Amino acid sequence: MRIRLILTMVFFFVHTPYAIGGDLEVSPVFSNAQDAPQFAIDFTNTSKRSIELPKLITESSIVLDGKEYPLSALKFGGNANLKPGDTWTYIFSLDAYVLGAQKGSFSKPLKRWRWKTSIKSGKHTLVLNFSDQQSTPISFVWEGEQPLLYE
Repeated sequence: MRIRLILTMVFFFVHTPYAIGGDLEVSPVFSNAQDAPQFAIDFTNTSKRSIELPKLITESSIVLDGKEYPLSALKFGGNANLKPGDTWTYIFSLDAYVLGAQKGSFSKPLKRWRWKTSIKSGKHTLVLNFSDQQSTPISFVWEGEQPLLYE
């Protein structure tokens, strides 16, 4: 009976989901060499446990102009755990969620390949679903048809 009770308690503590608390802020990133719109996440862990960041990222999604897109590409480096009270900043491109970017030409000034995003030029609204939170809607205008000035 005692072994059964201990096993039940271990199972309960190992498998009980816990609330992930956090403060979420999303900001646009501006760069003269962007191939797609980019945004920065500032996420502060307000829970009492460490949070597994790669798991939260892979479970994230965006809502762009009313349509939801799951994450389709992940590039992660650094510490995978966010301790209670710590803040983590992460920059993501909408192309990590919205598929269809096409390889363009090689840029000598940038020393990398350019990519043509599938996101159309014009005004858009973005909402990020991250952890158990949803960001405030962010309106932005994307102009992807113009070449870089120095190319």
